[in-house]
Amino acid sequence: MAGIHAVGATGVVHYLREHLSEVYQQVRQQRFSVIRCTFDPITRQIASAHPVTHFYTAP
Repeated sequence: MAGIHAVGATGVVHYLREHLSEVYQQVRQQRFSVIRCTFDPITRQIASAHPVTHFYTAP
C-alpha cells in the first residue's frame, strides 16, 4: 500500500475498513488504484476516502 503522502496510505486503510468486501468482489487479489482521501490537518484524521474512478487493476 502506498500513497503520495503518508496520509494517502492511511486513507486507503480508512476506505478498506468500510468497503473491503466490495473491493474484493471487483479486484480479487490484484493490485488496484486510485483512492482519494481528505484529512483534517489539525487532528490528522481522515475525513473521507473514495475511489477516484473505477478501479484500475494491474496483473
